[in-house]
Amino acid sequence: MGVPVHARAAGGATADITIDSATWLPPGCASHFASPTPGSACNVVEMTITATSHYFFQFDQRYMFAGYGGGNDAPQPATMAVDYQRLNKMPPLESGGLHDGQTAHGFVGFAMPTGGELYITINDPSQPAPYTEAAWIVHT
Repeated sequence: MGVPVHARAAGGATADITIDSATWLPPGCASHFASPTPGSACNVVEMTITATSHYFFQFDQRYMFAGYGGGNDAPQPATMAVDYQRLNKMPPLESGGLHDGQTAHGFVGFAMPTGGELYITINDPSQPAPYTEAAWIVHT
């Protein structure tokens, strides 16, 4: 954590992506229509994306995944069901495009039952097949 990973999209756009923090939150951190969902624990990852090319580097939380370090479970997609405001984890990092040094910062949440070693991947949203741009192992 805290060290940027240089990412490259299939189309040639590049960015430095830093995981700033990763936190496991107990059940009740995700909600369904503004009501906390019982048994819904979360892992919330804070990240900063800085574009390093003139080409637009696109990101989308729907193309970010977290799985447990052992790799035996299917990775879980990021979710907007995490109650970011109530947890004081603002702003959520949703989607966008950056170029020429522009920066985006925010939080990405995953509804997962426990903390531990997480394998985080970011895929290129402009590719029809999964194209991993960057990956980390973080501990929550």
